[in-house]
Amino acid sequence: MLKTIVEFKFDDYQLYDQKTYTDEGGILVQKTEDIAQYIFSILKNRYHLNVELYSESWGWEIEIPLAEITMYLGISVYEEYSNGFAIFISPNTPILRKFLFRKIDITHHIMVLQNYINIILKSHPGIYDVMWWEENEFRCVATN
Repeated sequence: MLKTIVEFKFDDYQLYDQKTYTDEGGILVQKTEDIAQYIFSILKNRYHLNVELYSESWGWEIEIPLAEITMYLGISVYEEYSNGFAIFISPNTPILRKFLFRKIDITHHIMVLQNYINIILKSHPGIYDVMWWEENEFRCVATN
């Protein structure tokens, strides 16, 4: 299994707490907006990826279309901590089935995204306690 979930802490968002929306999910969207914009701009400008950014009720999604597949980064609040956030790489399995018999190995794509995200998070002075998880590890921790 690959580590496709990263949790981290970021205190700077609290400056924007008063700027929340009143619709359902608005607080989660607002808390993650600055982080999503930051990651999106670096993926687009530094790494020259063709990416799109979308607001969702649970946070933000960055769409990364590649030749064979489209990958996604989900950026959301990690409620374990008051200043916690998480990024989810999807798809999160190294082998994808296309049609009946064709398989695509996306291990390389996942590892490249891991590397980009790691560099981006560690280069921001306000982001700390970066920890990568496999999906099954993260779900076990989240349920306890």
